[in-house]
Amino acid sequence: MPSILRKLEEGTVDFETAFSKIIRGPPTPSLSTSLSLSHPGVSLERNLQGQVQLSALERAFPGADPPLRAPPVMLQSLASAPLEDGASSLDDVPGPVVAPARGGAPAAARASPGEVVSLAFPQDGIALVTLCDEENRNMFSAGLVRGVQRVFADIGAREDVKVVVVQGFGNWFCSGGTPETLQAIRKGEMSFLDDSFFKSLLDCPLPTIAAIQGHALGGGLTLGLYADLIVMAEHAFYAANFMEHGFTPGVGATHLFPLRFGPVLGVEMMLTARRYQGRELKARGAPMEILPREKVLERAMELATSLASKPLLQLKRLKAHLADPIHQVLPAIMEKEQAMHDLVFAEHREDPPKEGSKE
Repeated sequence: MPSILRKLEEGTVDFETAFSKIIRGPPTPSLSTSLSLSHPGVSLERNLQGQVQLSALERAFPGADPPLRAPPVMLQSLASAPLEDGASSLDDVPGPVVAPARGGAPAAARASPGEVVSLAFPQDGIALVTLCDEENRNMFSAGLVRGVQRVFADIGAREDVKVVVVQGFGNWFCSGGTPETLQAIRKGEMSFLDDSFFKSLLDCPLPTIAAIQGHALGGGLTLGLYADLIVMAEHAFYAANFMEHGFTPGVGATHLFPLRFGPVLGVEMMLTARRYQGRELKARGAPMEILPREKVLERAMELATSLASKPLLQLKRLKAHLADPIHQVLPAIMEKEQAMHDLVFAEHREDPPKEGSKE
């Protein structure tokens, strides 16, 4: 090929001609991938057309001395296949981990029998809430809703807590409404105005930190955006995917997404409904900290430790002051979101309102 490359540099042949001659030149040994089958004499290799094929190791690496043997690999189910960054997939992931107290070892966070939300106190002044409805991937199931309400009521009754950290489990933070809930809203049988649990992090009188260590979709991401401080993961996927399901956004999302991500990116997320990986949001200028997954809870606990060193009265007063602008506009925002639902779901309802109606 040197003569072709030289002609290309001299300008005597064009790039397409040179490229065509190069790819039609004599074949070269292809490199095997780092994965191989358990058979000691077979490897995987990629040919010039980009196809993966089986090959005897002696052909892939001719003349190797000593002869190469391929390491075996284990076949896994699709559910346990890695995500594109190599992290564990959606199901086969470790359970939630409680951040250790100073000098202590991490301990598994578990809810009481029958409960899917756990409450722990890993350090003085810090409450750690873990959403761990693994069966439903932290959808807004009845158990999750009840659990969130229960733990925040418990926190409110204590005098030794100054800050609350909320995390999910494994690769999931919260995946939003259940299919049954969404269908009920579509039919007008219920409204997100009926329950304020998704505002728990905003309504809590203490500062709240969302350690969004895993995927968060729709209302599930909105739940985390109600926190005062937010830490997200580079590998996880985040979406305002209401429109993907035929929904206009609800639960205050039309206010929170532009507020937290910025007006341009926040509006784009709602209109496109597509999934954004955390590292993409970071590159787009999302203002919250977006870190490797294993650093998310660690950083959230660092922030919580800093807050817990401050006087309780001052923390409560500042939290109330900073949250007040959201509290002031939220009722009107949510009424408009509900009005959009009434219009777009009119065909599913017996007595739909007419456009322009105040009902």
